[in-house]
Amino acid sequence: MAVAGKDRRVYLVNSDTNTVVKGEQNYSLTINNTLIDTSDKDNEWDTKMASTKNWSLSVTANADTTDASQTAFLDSVMEGDEIEVLIGSPTNGFKGKGFVESVGESAERGGVVSRDFSIQGNGALTKVTE
Repeated sequence: MAVAGKDRRVYLVNSDTNTVVKGEQNYSLTINNTLIDTSDKDNEWDTKMASTKNWSLSVTANADTTDASQTAFLDSVMEGDEIEVLIGSPTNGFKGKGFVESVGESAERGGVVSRDFSIQGNGALTKVTE
C-alpha cells in the first residue's frame, strides 16, 4: 500500500520524547550494505558476502529559529555532539544515533530561508514497529 510523504517525518529523540522537525520539506534516508567480493578463478560468476552497514539522512526544512530540533542539529554540528533521530513515524520507521555532518542554509530573493541537514549514522539503525 502506498504511503503519503506527508505522513512520514523526521523527529529528534530526547529521552523518550519525539520532537518533529518543524518546517520539514523532505528527507532522504540511505541504508548501505557493503559487499565483499568473494569470487575466485573457479567460477565465472561473481560471488559476494555482506560486510559492514551504514546509514545517512538528509533533511531539508524551512529555517525556524524557534524549533528545538533545528537548534539541536545546529548545536550538534558546532559542538560535535551525537543526536538520536526517528525517521518515518513513531509506530513505523527507523531509529538511530548519529552526528550532524553538515548544515547548509540558502535564502533566495522572494523566497523563504531553507536549511539542509546531513546526518551520518553512528552505529545501528533499528526498525520501529508498533
